[in-house]
Amino acid sequence: EEASEKLIEEASEKLINNVKVFYNPVAEQITTNFKMSKQGTVVIKVMDALGNEVLNLMNGRLDAGMQNLSFDSNGKLTTGVYFVRVTSGAETVVKRISVR
Repeated sequence: EEASEKLIEEASEKLINNVKVFYNPVAEQITTNFKMSKQGTVVIKVMDALGNEVLNLMNGRLDAGMQNLSFDSNGKLTTGVYFVRVTSGAETVVKRISVR
């Protein structure tokens, strides 16, 4: 019985926590930071307002702990609203950014 309780506890713990996204239009960089509760494969994409993929920033394994990642937007983000999508396993966190 104790084992099943432990499983439920682990399942309810989020894999990706405290996601923050910063866009610096001067440096043309997107910075994300978040905490991983355990090691896992993370995919980070930038989508436009229509849900089209604009940039595929990352697809790789990250260790547990705080992550602080910066990506070059390579001039691909024109003025407008974008969504940064951080996915790991079945979990997806979406953050909105405005590019001026």
